[in-house]
Amino acid sequence: MKPVVVTLVELLRRWLTVHASGEAVGSAREDGTIAWLSTAELADRIRALSMGLRAAGIEPGDRVALLSENRWEWMVADFGILTAGAVNVPVHPGLTVDQIAYILADSGPRIALVSTPELTHRLLEARREVPGVATVVSFDVRDRTVPGLQSLAALLDAGRAHADAHPGSYRQRRDQVAPEDLASIIYTSGTTGDPKGVMLTHSNFASNATACCSVFDFLPSDLALSFLPLCHVFQRTVDYCYYYSGCRVVHIPDLSQVVGAFGRLRPTTFAAAPRLYEKVYARIQEAVPASRRRLFDWAVSRGIRAFRRRLAGEPTGPWLTMTRALADRLVFRQVRNRLGSGWRFSISGGAPLAAELSEFFNGIGLPVLEGYGLTETSPVITTNRMADPKPGTVGRPVAGVEVRIAEDGEILTRGPHVMKGYWQAPEQTARTIDAEGWLHTGDLGHLRDDGYLSITDRKKEIIVTAQGKNIAPQPLENALKQLPSISQAMVIGDRRPYLVALVVPDFEALSGRAAAGGARTSTPEALANNPAVHAAVQAEIESISGRFANHEQIRRFVLLPREFTEEKGELTPTLKLKRRVILDHFHAEIEALYAGRKEPAAPVRT
Repeated sequence: MKPVVVTLVELLRRWLTVHASGEAVGSAREDGTIAWLSTAELADRIRALSMGLRAAGIEPGDRVALLSENRWEWMVADFGILTAGAVNVPVHPGLTVDQIAYILADSGPRIALVSTPELTHRLLEARREVPGVATVVSFDVRDRTVPGLQSLAALLDAGRAHADAHPGSYRQRRDQVAPEDLASIIYTSGTTGDPKGVMLTHSNFASNATACCSVFDFLPSDLALSFLPLCHVFQRTVDYCYYYSGCRVVHIPDLSQVVGAFGRLRPTTFAAAPRLYEKVYARIQEAVPASRRRLFDWAVSRGIRAFRRRLAGEPTGPWLTMTRALADRLVFRQVRNRLGSGWRFSISGGAPLAAELSEFFNGIGLPVLEGYGLTETSPVITTNRMADPKPGTVGRPVAGVEVRIAEDGEILTRGPHVMKGYWQAPEQTARTIDAEGWLHTGDLGHLRDDGYLSITDRKKEIIVTAQGKNIAPQPLENALKQLPSISQAMVIGDRRPYLVALVVPDFEALSGRAAAGGARTSTPEALANNPAVHAAVQAEIESISGRFANHEQIRRFVLLPREFTEEKGELTPTLKLKRRVILDHFHAEIEALYAGRKEPAAPVRT
């Protein structure tokens, strides 16, 4: 049984002990190679950064902002801040200058750590509005002409000098960190309103990481990929699990490198949002030649049937066992080899994963385990296990976590994973955590008799049509996104007579089909306005209509010529839809869908 740790400092010490030598953490370079740090180099940099912050006057409880993409410097900065007794305030690299300034003004850091030249420029612009940030330390910029701008190398050098002048002070400060001490203030992206600063303690993170490690079989021999934003609690806590278990970790700063890294590095485990699995699934389907389509579909049906039998505790029988083995030899092995044959299991979180996707990946021998949580819960509340995953659910609570369903269907949770509260917002905290310690998640769901939790929707996102019908949009949107020609979708119908949808086509897939057919109109705009494409998408939508009640069916839709993006404020950093923003951006298209016509004569231009 693995030992319990109660602070992130203890977790770090365990990692450096379990992984005592060799390559510990690496960062993917643009040329595809990996820059590795040994355990000794890692420990030296964390110690130097911690002491550099102390030399700059950082005291326990002080906030330090951290603005960076996913790279090993983020992790070194995180542990350097924590061992100094300070509070890490991560800032998402996709935020605007005004959004960064808001977080800096609200949290009040004296020092900010930042990575690239572009992000350094953005943070310096934000600092003009927040003069309290006296020092900006850049990982990549070494411009000494900007007042208050310092390089990371200079901070590390200052830290080493401070450590030499004050022997034993690093260990003394580090060992004074207590479980109840604040470790981080993470600002929720939110779908509406200003972000809130979620206060998470060392105990919150440590308890959640150790509980997850009792579920997930991470091993010191694992090679783990880390590529989601570390400013988001999902990837951060998963990385703490890697560290606790002694895994080697490769950080990938650019998401475009991820798919290539699968085949090149052959990782054994990783965590991703459903969007990655959706894209991988779409690419697998697109790669199947017409001559092998029947064989592929047959193989997948064998894999899924065997998977379902195993979960039900039923014997597969000799015929299914034999045909599943044949499907593996003829089809599944090739798919797994393209994605990296080392894949033991992966984790899905941040948004709902369609049950069909879960069954597909598990059926072909690539286990995907879906979990559920919030920033306010450090984050994991429930998760599926390797031995008994249940597609369509988010699993059972992890150790120490309680879950119950309120009378109105809202999911409530209580335990050591629940946040300390919202930063400088006691009234909001009281509205979220009741007097008995139950955190109100804002999500709707139900607990099955076997203890598995199913999520139905967000409490505030339920659509109530003009006829008074209550409709959860997420199941519809997930079904739409599984269609071959659709990449993104948002269902609309609140206080309206029927449902309509904004649909983003899968431009890459459709462009390939258009080129194969000799068509020249392969730009996103041309595809979105192509009547043949519109007819194909309509046929796909109609093919799934029978799964839903009459009032839940999509009556009209419009194809959009671009994706919903975080840069335009339409997605949160965890890729959830910001519905109010999207409603505003595509107001004209939505009104046209409700303009009284049976169906637009041609796709609406945007």
